[in-house]
Amino acid sequence: IYSLKVAGGIVLFIIGLTAVRQGRFFEKSLADHHADISIVPLAAPLIAGPGTITAAIAYASNFGELETMLALSLALGVNFLLMLGSNAIGRTLERLSATGPLIRITGLVVAAVAVQMVLGGLGEWLGTVGK
Repeated sequence: IYSLKVAGGIVLFIIGLTAVRQGRFFEKSLADHHADISIVPLAAPLIAGPGTITAAIAYASNFGELETMLALSLALGVNFLLMLGSNAIGRTLERLSATGPLIRITGLVVAAVAVQMVLGGLGEWLGTVGK
């Protein structure tokens, strides 16, 4: 599990860093999109991307399966409600010129979670090395 935390934390950090630097979580280039279509099998959205899956597996080992499933269900419900109102939310944020700064702030939070995952994985690894 600690290796998964470190690797997933690195992937999640790269995603967060991209958001902080570019102001978006994804590539907008059409050439890259068509040339590398195999990277995201079945067009899995960022919601269920590698960082999310890694976090779910890692946190299930720390907090238990029931708590993780409840947290995932709550997150899915909130995500569903936000998606239903996403057009109105997006128009409001664009009108306020707040989209770019919010994405960068969210990217910073994602990067911080990633660093914590890496540090947690390294801490677990160091605990096993001494034994």
